[in-house]
Amino acid sequence: MAQTSDNLFVAELHGVVVGFATAGEPSEDKGYDGELYAIYILQAQQKKGIGGMLFKAAISYLKGKGNKSMYLWVLEENPATEFYRHKGGVPFDKKEIEIGGKVLMEVGYGWEI
Repeated sequence: MAQTSDNLFVAELHGVVVGFATAGEPSEDKGYDGELYAIYILQAQQKKGIGGMLFKAAISYLKGKGNKSMYLWVLEENPATEFYRHKGGVPFDKKEIEIGGKVLMEVGYGWEI
């Protein structure tokens, strides 16, 4: 895994990017002082520990900045919600978003770090 910028973490396998995570200051006031903006792992590389490593890297980065908590938004129907619950995420809010003309529900998960 490589850190390519101050807040972007990339997982590589044999020189090919297979996942990334990015974190930083919260984009909304939800009572958390950090946000996991995105975490993505190629489907073929999921369930191999890559997501956990990226998750830990993002938390380590936020802690290094003095953050005590973080949150993220994930689509309610996304199977990754189980990953976030397994990592101790606590649902704190829901909101509707529109993607491609379709209204979807997002769930906010939060952590004390």
